[in-house]
Amino acid sequence: MGPRQLAAYPEVEIQRVYIDSQGLQMRRTRLLLPDFPSETSLTESVLHYLKHVLRLDNGCELEVFDGRGQAYVANLQYTGKKTAQLLLHQTLPAQTPSSLVIHLGLCISKSQHMDIALQKSTELGVSMISPIISARSEYKSTHNKLNHWKEILVNACQQSGNNFLPCVCEPLTLPTWTAMPCGNTPKLICIPHQPMRLQTARSHQQVIILIGPEGGFTEGEISTATAEGFISTGLGPRVLRTETAPIVAISLLQFLSGDLRPFEDSSNQ
Repeated sequence: MGPRQLAAYPEVEIQRVYIDSQGLQMRRTRLLLPDFPSETSLTESVLHYLKHVLRLDNGCELEVFDGRGQAYVANLQYTGKKTAQLLLHQTLPAQTPSSLVIHLGLCISKSQHMDIALQKSTELGVSMISPIISARSEYKSTHNKLNHWKEILVNACQQSGNNFLPCVCEPLTLPTWTAMPCGNTPKLICIPHQPMRLQTARSHQQVIILIGPEGGFTEGEISTATAEGFISTGLGPRVLRTETAPIVAISLLQFLSGDLRPFEDSSNQ
């Protein structure tokens, strides 16, 4: 459960609405290029999408971000039938990361539910996601599944304007993951009808939170996690679906200690 690392995610494109200097609503294609501006060339698949699907003109402005907080405005320049490069036009102000680093342990659920949980967690500013294989997880070990999850994260970053791409780790079993050393970082496991203890993370800069699959944790898994120092916490008076629980947990954590705090609180950092 170490520091955030940026993996080699595939480039995926999305359009984003922004307001220009004259107050006009404009659309700008947003693109992930981890090595920009030192690397300005485009892969064949991205070039095909920009040129033949979006039909972007030569010289069109794109917003490029590196996944580590920095974004740029670049101009698309076609250099051949199957080649193009991006020319740096403007360096945008660096994005400030949340003051709370959230490591989400997400037990693997059905495909659609897992996709929603990954998407919304990324939009809300999670730093790292560990897919967890639990007793009630639905999981088939395939490399394509991990690549699919990475694409979900990339698309979520591009849609939301989040320039910090979370790291998604290789899936681990619940006993293996809960036993990993993490120093003094508070560790929380979400269990329905428990008292809310998310405020445990309030005086810390990092937190680890574990969300169960459909059907929840087994008694044995709860015992395993608590034996490794995880503190049980509820998320309110209702039982939440597996794709809803991370949205609520991350939102509350960001409100208590991260970048969703009220303005008067965040100014006192």
